[in-house]
Amino acid sequence: IRLTHVSKRYAKDEVVSDLNLAVPRGEVLGFLGPNGAGKTTTIRLLLGFLRPTKGAIQLLGQDMAVPKAALEARSRLGFVPDVAGMDLAASGRWLLDELARLQHRPPVDQASLIEALALRPQDLRRPIGHLSRGTRQKINIVQGLQHRPELLILDEPTEGLDPLVKQVLFRLLSAAHQRGATILFSSHV
Repeated sequence: IRLTHVSKRYAKDEVVSDLNLAVPRGEVLGFLGPNGAGKTTTIRLLLGFLRPTKGAIQLLGQDMAVPKAALEARSRLGFVPDVAGMDLAASGRWLLDELARLQHRPPVDQASLIEALALRPQDLRRPIGHLSRGTRQKINIVQGLQHRPELLILDEPTEGLDPLVKQVLFRLLSAAHQRGATILFSSHV
């Protein structure tokens, strides 16, 4: 991850100001700050969901301002958003399989993640909108990690999780790091 003099302005408000950040391959970085500090905006800039007002962004050696390069980088990363924009009528199983298909990477770790996070078969069959926030977040975590990405970007991934599931998440992230993944984890805690 490399951000060079990145700024983002909305009208008169500058929410990210001249940010320089480098996270070497294989590192883990906790991106901490209070609500409203610009963490989510920075992550959206990193992923190419937003364009910076100024500056340059590279992920996995790819220039995120170049559409084809950004697509290549996104195919190699896993993203767990703070609030997943899930189709509330879709089942968890359909969502996981569809996101794996769109990722163009096989979901090699899907079954073990489902087991580790204690997702029940009936949870995966029910519509997302009928699930608790914690269960939706577990599905969100599976979709971000199921294809064994090189880079993991997690935005407030512990929101809605009970303390035991948080411990499982940290074990999963530790295992990903031991495999060589680079991890950026944002939190206000």
